[in-house]
Amino acid sequence: MIFGPCLGADLTPRWFLSTFPRFKGLHPESESGPWEEGQAAFDTTLKVGEKLDLTRNELLHLVTNTSSIKPHASIAALILLAASLPPLSSALTEELVLPKTIIADAMPLLTISMQGSAVDAGTAFTWFLIHAAGQGKIELEYDQSTFFLEVC
Repeated sequence: MIFGPCLGADLTPRWFLSTFPRFKGLHPESESGPWEEGQAAFDTTLKVGEKLDLTRNELLHLVTNTSSIKPHASIAALILLAASLPPLSSALTEELVLPKTIIADAMPLLTISMQGSAVDAGTAFTWFLIHAAGQGKIELEYDQSTFFLEVC
């Protein structure tokens, strides 16, 4: 969580442009940059999680079930999950099962992440949830919609 912003992986713009390719070319300066080393660091961390038998769904569980663990673990899981969002966005139609309470459970964590060092991961995960809602994987209630408008 402490070193996540220092990696320079540019999670939010890379995930957004891979999910919505029609916006590529509008800001060419945001498409370039040495993000490969940052992504490699996240990938190494994900491999450690795999050796500990943590799947992406278990990382999602750590993010959304914050009552039994400390917030630092949830934010760290959010950063790891955000690092793997491009494969998750393609998995929305496949095996990824999103709990119905994911938005309500993630809202406090997203609020905390947006005000701290995990803003990039929080933004990427927010776009992921909006994308999932757009594909009908989750339903947004009115207060959740206004939350996302305020966050964005």
